[in-house]
Amino acid sequence: MIFNEYERLSPRPMTFAERKINFLKIQRNLDKFERIFNKEFKLIKDKTLDDIINNIKIAINRKDIKKIKELKVKFKWETVRLMSELNKKLYEQGKTWASTEMWVPIPWNKAEVINSLKIQVSSIVDKIYNDIQNDAKTITTEIINSKWWISKTSNTEVIPVVRDILGKSIDKKAQWAWTLVLQGGLNLGRTTVFETYPEKVYAMQYSAILDSRTTPLCLSLDWRIVKPWSSEFYMYAPPNHYNCRSIWVEILMDEEFKPRITWIPKSIPVNRSISQNNMMKTPKVLKDSLAIDIIKQEIKNRQEKLDKLVKEWKYKNRQEQHKKRIKELEKSIKWFKEILDNNLK
Repeated sequence: MIFNEYERLSPRPMTFAERKINFLKIQRNLDKFERIFNKEFKLIKDKTLDDIINNIKIAINRKDIKKIKELKVKFKWETVRLMSELNKKLYEQGKTWASTEMWVPIPWNKAEVINSLKIQVSSIVDKIYNDIQNDAKTITTEIINSKWWISKTSNTEVIPVVRDILGKSIDKKAQWAWTLVLQGGLNLGRTTVFETYPEKVYAMQYSAILDSRTTPLCLSLDWRIVKPWSSEFYMYAPPNHYNCRSIWVEILMDEEFKPRITWIPKSIPVNRSISQNNMMKTPKVLKDSLAIDIIKQEIKNRQEKLDKLVKEWKYKNRQEQHKKRIKELEKSIKWFKEILDNNLK
């Protein structure tokens, strides 16, 4: 039985709390915003590269290495504008989706949160443009030095290599920045709603169900349950790696299935720098993990309800629904154990 249309695409069984999330809509919107960013940033990137290359050409033609050392990268504020605009839209989307899930009004924007978003984007862009500027100087001088000084070097030898290496470097930095802006804005919007209605939240579940490119870190965090507003909730807030699409899922007070709350093991490192996506080689997931515990708990609850209905000779349709779901959950346990075994080999 399918309770959420995303279950057909989900890489693993969905929890009770996840079934209220419109993952397909979130996925489509994230894909849409990513396409917008890639298209518009490519124009900025091309202008940036053209300007850098033009200055390098002038330096080499004049045989003046100082011009390379004085290189300044332009068009930073165009990137700030683009990322700020998309970041705010994703923040609003995050608020809207979380409010819909919780059946609560969308909170008003607080001035300090909006200012925080602006500062975050500006800091991210400052970092990538400083890195681009340093990369341009380093790459160019290294190539020139390999040719035995600038007097022995021509533009035809330097420019194609610099453009290729620098272009790839910019793409990588932009993806790092975009991951922070995309997922950071989305999760901050969701968190704003959770913090506005704390009385409705029982616990928070880490969900990597949207993350087709997940790492051992997010696989280790996936399905773990923490107390709302705990240090773990903030320390492990997504994004946690390149292209991370994990989110916190709220488990509400009025939900039927409430898993036990556990702490995130200290063996799972906090990855505050998402560029360090190779810091875990294998996932920290055990066969008696909370993931399987959640499934077992739902089986137990459903079996108790089924037994009661059978005993009272009531609601044949509900009995069949419980039986079908129990079978699906038992298959999920077997499937999940096989996945864990493969991951831990």
